[in-house]
Amino acid sequence: MIYWTITDVDSFWGFFEEVWFKSSDYALEMTGVALVFIAVCAATLLPPVLTKAPDQLT
Repeated sequence: MIYWTITDVDSFWGFFEEVWFKSSDYALEMTGVALVFIAVCAATLLPPVLTKAPDQLT
């Protein structure tokens, strides 16, 4: 919580821009974050692929 407050004060003073306020200016970064989010969601929601060793196939 304390770190988040420091980040907000630094952004308010103009030390850096917050990407989510000007998302159209950072299309590449926002696309990358969206792709990672979709990949993580897909990896957690899809069932795992069952693999068996060749000698255990019946």
